Amino acid sequence: MHPALAIVLAGAVGGASGFVLGLPSLRLPGFYFAMSTLACSLIVGELALAKQGLTGGGIGIAVPSFPAPFDTPRGTYWLILLIGSVVTWLTWNVARLMWGRAMIAVRDSEVTAKAVGVPVLRLKLTVFVFSGVTAGVAGALFGSLQSYITPDTFVFEMGLFFFVCIIVGGRGGIVGPLVSTIVLTALPEVAAPLAKLGNLLYGFLLLAVVLLVPEGLGRLFEVAVSRMKAPRRLESKPIVPELDRLAAAIKVGRSS
Repeated sequence: MHPALAIVLAGAVGGASGFVLGLPSLRLPGFYFAMSTLACSLIVGELALAKQGLTGGGIGIAVPSFPAPFDTPRGTYWLILLIGSVVTWLTWNVARLMWGRAMIAVRDSEVTAKAVGVPVLRLKLTVFVFSGVTAGVAGALFGSLQSYITPDTFVFEMGLFFFVCIIVGGRGGIVGPLVSTIVLTALPEVAAPLAKLGNLLYGFLLLAVVLLVPEGLGRLFEVAVSRMKAPRRLESKPIVPELDRLAAAIKVGRSS
């Protein structure tokens, strides 16, 4: 199968999986929703190990690389950057339109959102399907980058890594999780001599962000950008009362 077609099919399968999983699980409250999705990921991992004819089991399968000009590390980098930019642009457009306002309302208070007519379940399901599509595309790109994948590649720690990226970067924004992903990805490379302390460094970073910057690194970035901008000058115009019109209105009122 051509890698481009495989990416499209991976996105379609991811979106369909998000739809099937979201129908029952999105009706559950927060903690139970998280447990149901976690249980689903564990079940899929076990099924991937059991279905050796489809996934290769514990041995895994080889993944073909992209054709030219994306068959080199530089070409793969630009391809992933292009697809990531498109997904980020789509997310930014959704967030700033009416869909984004509705999602903010659901995040703050589902009861209030329902009271003003926001279809909460349909909105959550749409976001879940979109997330499934992007996860499928990302998984296909990751598989091609690794050239060989097994079910053990997608371990629980990887999902925990993405969760930490969101907490460190800050919810409700696009720049924050992007910055935190870059930082947390580069951290093991910087601390390579302290490889055994990798989880300890992650823990300290997460604890420091939660205690010192609860809104995430994205908020620090926004504050820094706002301070770099030139302050706007507000022109104050004096308010001059129109006494003539006031006196005329009083006379009209007395005469009537």
